[in-house]
Amino acid sequence: MKAQARYTLPGPIADFIGDAPLIADQVGESPSRVYHFTRGNDVFFLKASAAVYAPTTYSVRREAQVLQWLAGHLNVPEVVRVADNADGEFMLTR
Repeated sequence: MKAQARYTLPGPIADFIGDAPLIADQVGESPSRVYHFTRGNDVFFLKASAAVYAPTTYSVRREAQVLQWLAGHLNVPEVVRVADNADGEFMLTR
């Protein structure tokens, strides 16, 4: 299923995605939205969390920090970009 994010994406995130179609991922339990898209031969994931979740354990920025720390210890997705705006927090992973 193709879908567009219901958020205004921050510049660094929107620039990276470009005109690639975002495909909604229906798996997961958090209130965040997850999409995947391709850029060249790589598959990337966009995780978007509403601003109301920023101070909670659902914070995408917090998750990005955990993934970056874990990268030195475990095989985890690569954090490509993290940004936020008034709509929420956004993370791109590969």
